[in-house]
Amino acid sequence: MGDLYIGGYAFRWCFSSVVLNRSSRMYHQKFEPGVFRYSLRKHDQTLMIQHEAGTEIASTKDGSLIIKEDDIGLKFIAIVDSDKLSVKQRDRLNKASVGMVKYADKWLYQGNRTTRKILTAELIEISLIEQPAYPESVVFYEDTAEDLQKSFKRMALIHELEVAKYLKGGDNDEY
Repeated sequence: MGDLYIGGYAFRWCFSSVVLNRSSRMYHQKFEPGVFRYSLRKHDQTLMIQHEAGTEIASTKDGSLIIKEDDIGLKFIAIVDSDKLSVKQRDRLNKASVGMVKYADKWLYQGNRTTRKILTAELIEISLIEQPAYPESVVFYEDTAEDLQKSFKRMALIHELEVAKYLKGGDNDEY
């Protein structure tokens, strides 16, 4: 068929995860900017579906996947054959998630809110998923590179508005 351009943010720096529960410990998780700085130099990450082995659709090794940290969050762009994901899958898999190995973290306690900040980690993969730990993650599916760039520009504007709302005292306590 043709090329499918996939892009988005696996997470955004200013937003925390949903409440996570590990070993009976309830907490939010947040990534520190630069968390994957060293890992991304290896060019050994994949784009997968639902974190399932054998579902790799793009990789940094073969050049079909680009991942970088920018001012908004962990950005990814992939070019794949459009037949790798059906339209039905694209509708369902509209969020993203990371598979990683944590090296350093820091726990913060503010009132009854506990936050785990991931300081350094190795990024293994980004997955296209349905139920993300980071609801503000976003995935775009476009037919052209130009349309993908337009989606990223729209995302940057939306992100600026959300930050402005927070700075004016909005009700989002995720920052």
